[in-house]
Amino acid sequence: MPWTLGLQKRDDPVLKENSLAAKRWSGFPESVFSRYSRRAVETNSINLAQGFPDFPGPKLLLEKISSSLQQSSNQYAPGRGLPELRQALERYSQEILGISLEGRETLVTCGATEGVFCSILGTVNPGERVLTFEPYYESYLHSTAAAGARLQGISLSPPDSPGEQPGCWSVNWQDFDEKTREPFSAIVVNTPHNPTGLLLNHEHWERVLAAARRHGAVVISDEVYENLVFDGAQHVSLLDVSSPRDRALKVSSISKSFGFTGFKVGWVQGRDELLEGPSLVHEATVFCLPAALQLGVARYLDDLKSVKAELGRQVVAYTQKRDKLLAGLVAGGFEVGDAPRGTYFVVANASNLAQPGETDSEFAHRLMSERGVAALPLSGFCLPPDQTFPMGHRLRQNPLHRGSWLRFAFCKKDVTLERAVENLSR
Repeated sequence: MPWTLGLQKRDDPVLKENSLAAKRWSGFPESVFSRYSRRAVETNSINLAQGFPDFPGPKLLLEKISSSLQQSSNQYAPGRGLPELRQALERYSQEILGISLEGRETLVTCGATEGVFCSILGTVNPGERVLTFEPYYESYLHSTAAAGARLQGISLSPPDSPGEQPGCWSVNWQDFDEKTREPFSAIVVNTPHNPTGLLLNHEHWERVLAAARRHGAVVISDEVYENLVFDGAQHVSLLDVSSPRDRALKVSSISKSFGFTGFKVGWVQGRDELLEGPSLVHEATVFCLPAALQLGVARYLDDLKSVKAELGRQVVAYTQKRDKLLAGLVAGGFEVGDAPRGTYFVVANASNLAQPGETDSEFAHRLMSERGVAALPLSGFCLPPDQTFPMGHRLRQNPLHRGSWLRFAFCKKDVTLERAVENLSR
């Protein structure tokens, strides 16, 4: 039976009691990204809430897409993607990312979000259980609900908690073992992790895969930030560790790697028989991406030397931006752990600044009003604490609902970050 977030609190002004939306969506508020970006405009705040660059991506990519508008057929492309793009993605994966795709195929999707959506709906049945590390990107919940399944979070431990590496976000392996003891059909893993910047290593992946093998579950790895890794750290892909027999799907996109979040060119990679379900979902929704957009991206990725140079330049620039924002947050009274080694987000603790009993959402609104900086409350990346699912399962109180964690994006111009730092330090 499909389920909804029926117990979602109704004090959020974006929720409507008499909504005409289908019941499966009746408990979902508007996206946390849309709400806070709109509020940033209303308060004239610097938007560090939503993770999009306020500067252009590589000019060469724009040129390739522009020329492809005149040279492609501009008719329906093959459902799984243009052969030129799929071949380019295979070379890019092997030469730039160092990932072997032997025995694996590629499905081109409308960004990584659609890739995850198709992967969940194409492999998960109604009533089944899907796991993910929490906090998590909110579309995982939407996709699971659309599949008629139920999502359960595995806690990540914040930097001020005992963990594998003090000062860093880490997996709560005790919670992982507890949640994976009972059957589940899929686990969605995001590495580098949004919002915390956590990177999974080979040992982490082996534990995830071992649990999935016990239950015959599919592992869906959202690796959209795979090129945004800093300080000499290494991104380890699911496809680096999984065997050809594993039910493993890797999802990624050009959006974050090359700073074009609106281009929405993504892909899913895995065994051909495992891509069958996601391909059917993709065919039933968007069917295909514009041929010219696919061809332009393919031609850009074919220039491996330019791609590698652009990614190297970007890592240097983002490292400097990250450090600038971290210094500003500390000067503004926030507590930060070790510098995140992945993504372009920083999660900061505002417990020293929050008023007694103030939630993270309330503090985020006050931060816009008083300091003119927009950030996202971490509760927007977590299941509601009072959520009850069918079959009697009830979530326990999530420690991340204590009202002190905010996510800031540093994928901004230096002048934008400097203005934000000045405001935060007031």
